[in-house]
Formats: sequence, C-alpha cells, structure tokens
Amino acid sequence: AIAAAFGADKISRNVNAEEACVMGAVFKGATLSSQFRVRDMRLRDAMSHAVRASYEIESKSLLGGSKQETVYLYPEFGAVGARRVIRDFRSTDASIDFEAKTSGDNGDSWHALATAKVGGVAGAAKKLKSKSVISDKPEVRVVVQTNELGSFEVVKAEAAFNVTNPGYAQYLEDLAAWEKESASFGAADAETEASEEAESQEDDVAKQEKGKGKGKGKGKAKSSLRARPVALPETITEIVQLDLKVEYHGLVKMTDDAMQRSRDLLKRMDMDDQARIARHGAVNQLESLIYHLRDAVEDDEVVAVTSDEQRQEIVQAVGDAAEWLEDNMEGSALDQIKARISALKELEKPIAYRRAQIEKRLEHISSLRSIVQQAEGLISIYRKEHANVELGPVADVLQELEDILDTTTSWIDTMAAEQEVLAPHDDPVLTTDDMDKKAMAIERILAKLMEQKIKITGSESTSSKDKAKSKAANQNGDDDREEENDNNDNGEDGESPEHVDDGDDDGDSHDDQPETTEAQGGKGHDEL
Repeated sequence: AIAAAFGADKISRNVNAEEACVMGAVFKGATLSSQFRVRDMRLRDAMSHAVRASYEIESKSLLGGSKQETVYLYPEFGAVGARRVIRDFRSTDASIDFEAKTSGDNGDSWHALATAKVGGVAGAAKKLKSKSVISDKPEVRVVVQTNELGSFEVVKAEAAFNVTNPGYAQYLEDLAAWEKESASFGAADAETEASEEAESQEDDVAKQEKGKGKGKGKGKAKSSLRARPVALPETITEIVQLDLKVEYHGLVKMTDDAMQRSRDLLKRMDMDDQARIARHGAVNQLESLIYHLRDAVEDDEVVAVTSDEQRQEIVQAVGDAAEWLEDNMEGSALDQIKARISALKELEKPIAYRRAQIEKRLEHISSLRSIVQQAEGLISIYRKEHANVELGPVADVLQELEDILDTTTSWIDTMAAEQEVLAPHDDPVLTTDDMDKKAMAIERILAKLMEQKIKITGSESTSSKDKAKSKAANQNGDDDREEENDNNDNGEDGESPEHVDDGDDDGDSHDDQPETTEAQGGKGHDEL
C-alpha cells in the first residue's frame, strides 16, 4: 500500500546511524526484560568501517620509481579488540598512512585516519647485545589495534634482527664430546660381550657368578653416560624498540584517564543490567509464589493439615503481597522483593513439612520396629551359640544393645500414642528424623557386636584346633603302647611265626597260620 501510494523507489530499505542505535536499544531492552519474548540475540561490538594502511617499500619498481604497498587491516564490521601487525624488511625509516572506509550518498570512499612515522631503524643494530647480525635489514613491525571501545590506535613499532646464537658454538662442542663418550661406551659394550662369550666355556657355577659381576659392571657403565645435550637453534631473534610518532586525523586518541572513565562506565552499565535481570527474576518468583499459595489453600491435602486460622493467615499474607507488588512493580528494590518471598515461604514450609510427615510416618514406624525385632533375634541366637563361653567385653555390648532396644520400644509406643491424639494441623511429636536417629544408634551397636563376635569366633577356632591336635597325639600314644604289648607277648612264647611254620608239619599248624597272618594284617592296619 505504501509503495502504491508513494512509489517503490521512494521506500528506504536501510537505516541510518540514529535509527540503528534506536533499534539496537529496543532489542537490547527487550532481551533484558521478562515481559517480552524475543529470539535469542547475542550482541557483540564491531567496527563501523574498514581500515587499511599504505606505505612505501624500499625495493624499486621496474621503471625505477618508488613502490607503494597497501595492507588491509580490518574489514567492515570486524571484531573489536583484535590486533594486527604490519611487517616489512627495511633498513630505513618509514611513514605509514592509515585510512578508514566510509559509505555515503556518492558511494564508498576512504579518508585519512592516522599517520605513523617510524624512526631509528638505521641505528637499531647498534643497540643489540650481540654484534653477529646475519642481515642488515631487520623486520620492522608496526602493531595496531582497536580497543574495547572501538577506537583505532597504533600501539608500538619494533625491529626484529636475526642474529647468531651465542651458545650455539658451546652446544656444538658439547655435542662432539658427547658423541666421543657414546662411542667409547659402545666399544666397552662390545668388549664386554666378547668377554662373556669366552667365559661361556667355563663351568656353570663359575659362569653364573661372573655373569652377575658383568651385569653389574654394564649397569654402571650405562648409568654413567650423561644425557645428550639439548639442541639449540643456530640463530635467534632479538627485538629493538623503534621511535614512533602518531598523528590522528579527524579524531583524537583518548587519554588514559578518559579510557579508564569509559571502562568504569561500561562496568557500571553491565552491573546495572545484571541487577535489572535479577530484579525481574525475583518479581517473577514472587508472582508465581502468590498464585501457587492462592490455589493451594483450597487443595484438599492442604486443608487436611491446616486449621481455619492457618489458612486465613496465608490468605491474608498472599493478598498483602499481591497488593504490594502491584503498587511497587517498578520502584521496589531487590531486597524488598526477596523479603516478601521469604515471608511467604515461611508460611508454606510448615504445611509441606506436616504433609511429608503424614506420608512417611507409618513407613518409618514399621521400619524401626522391624530393626528392633531383628536385633532381638540376633541377641537370642548369639547367647545360644556362646552359652558355655566366657563372653568378656562382649557381654557389655550385648547389655548395651538390650538396653537401647528396650528404650526404643518404649519410646515408639509412647510417642505413637501421643501422636494419635494430635490433630493433623498440629506439629508432629513423632518425626521421621527422630526415628532415623534411633535406627542409626541401634546399627552402631550392632556393628560393635559383630566386631566382637569375629574376635571370639577366631579364638574358639584356635582352641578347637588345639584340642584336635591333643586328641590325635593321645591316640598315637595308645597305638604305640598296644603294639609294644603285642611284641612282649610273642617274646614270652619263645617262638616266632617263622619258627612255627617251619617246625610243625601237620595240618593244625597250617590252620593256625591264617589267623597269625590275619592278626599281623590287623596290626598293620592299626599301625597305618
């Protein structure tokens, strides 16, 4: 419609500097405010113009005239804070012209930004600590930058000389000496190997002894060889600061004091933005809490754990907070908003606590009674297992456990009875925290009892082993005495089994022989 009324060629499709500032401020404010929903916008500072540098180089053109060199340092809308370096090998002073690109109705044009005069290049070599300069033409470096405020400035000028390294000659000597040492150690290793091969013809014992000695000698030789010298470069770079004079055209470089004031201003602006964001967040939190409590007082679970007076107190506090927020939405401080939030949370905290206690109380009571029953069963089993054993210090632990079980059982019954007579909106007397503490106390004493049980079990096991060894020794003694009595009986008869077999030819003697053999076999079994 606008194009039809005024013509499409009269509609501007870009914005000028003032319009751009207004639009940027609008979008920046929208991102900081919680009342607007905008796309994620990330702001960065950028240069509004491109920058280039022009200077005359020492080498002549083909026609013998001077030659100009142009270096483009920054593009349009380049990042602020970047450094650039202009490099040129020369032995004479230089003058560098810096220009900025601007856009206008007649198109793009370049205008003078600054002029830098670099001096002292010819005499810079005399300031070197080392006289061994490899090239008479140093690399002249001119450093420029845009500071955090977007201002262009020439920082410094310096000459970089490529000179010989004073320590390189010493490094070569050390390297040659190290190579000789390494070669001598290599020859010693070869001689050692030949010696080992000759000694391998000796007997095994002597060869092992000499092998141990040779191994130690080789270890000492290798450890005494020093490390290879660290390599050093043949040349190094030395920097000499040059004279620099800068003249800015159309703009004045900010003084250090003005720069510091600008930095402080930016810092305060950032702090204000952060405070504004925190304040908007607190306002949103307060609004959410007001709506939440306004709806919660009518919830059945909240009604069950609150009295009429308590709900009326919450309603009154929520109404006061909502009225205060409406009157002080823009002018209230962050601390005041946080104080209102804390006051409402203090009213909500007891309600949430009583609801949690009602949900978890029966489960905790059942768990604590189960722990008591298990501990009582463990005590009963423990006393039966060690009925004939002197318990010693374990008796004190058992007594301590029995006492705490009795007091815990009595405490549960008493507190449960007191809790039953209370209304749901009253503060509980039987809490889950107290029951957890009782359970932890029982578990600590059980841990002490298990430790003492391990000690007693270990001592009982040792005693059983001693008894088994004593019983085996007594059994062996009885077997030895029985064998000795059998031998005495044979000696009194005056004849051995061999004599009976050889001297008696009738069948009765042969009938007695298996019995004798069986008796001997029985003795052998007993001996085994």
